[in-house]
Amino acid sequence: GVDVFDGQVWTSYTKKDGLADNRVTSVLQDRNGYMWFGTIDGVTKYDGQNWTSFSGAKELVSNRVSAMIEDRNGILWFACAGGVSRYDGTNWMTYTTEDGLVNDAILGVFQDREGFLWFGTQGGVSRLEDGFTTFTTEDGLSSNKIWSIYEDTDNALWFGTGGIYGLGAGVMRLGGDVWTSWGVEQGLGNTQVYATLQDRDGVFWFAT
Repeated sequence: GVDVFDGQVWTSYTKKDGLADNRVTSVLQDRNGYMWFGTIDGVTKYDGQNWTSFSGAKELVSNRVSAMIEDRNGILWFACAGGVSRYDGTNWMTYTTEDGLVNDAILGVFQDREGFLWFGTQGGVSRLEDGFTTFTTEDGLSSNKIWSIYEDTDNALWFGTGGIYGLGAGVMRLGGDVWTSWGVEQGLGNTQVYATLQDRDGVFWFAT
């Protein structure tokens, strides 16, 4: 479920209160202040009073939601097990491999400073501009399983991969057209990299 702490009191919410499912994978607050909860059986919006859940083929391409973002135009994007779903507040759209995604098992979604959307999948990375551009091991990735995407202060992109321990890099950096990789041989503790952060001193931290 979802647990809320206001600094003094804890409050818990579950499926009984209106969540689509008690197994919550992601949390987002949109520009209107509404809370969104991605679960393994749909997505739920909470406006402070009412719970509204979305699921099924007319809305989500798959009910299993792994990540969510709101883009600079206020559009919500949901990374699902069967593709990507897009919601503009009124209409839903879906994107799958039939539309150009490299793989339908989406693990993460990210918007860079230029406004391009990136989707980490089980089969590589897809970037959405006018259409999809894909990157796989054939283009420089050390692993096609992409857990996380991050942009540093130099506008370079970092991809946390899901390589097998000792095989393939754990993290990839794309600066311009140049790929650079770091794995256990370079000192990384594990090749499974779930998150990346650059702190205020410019130091990088990796969740492995």
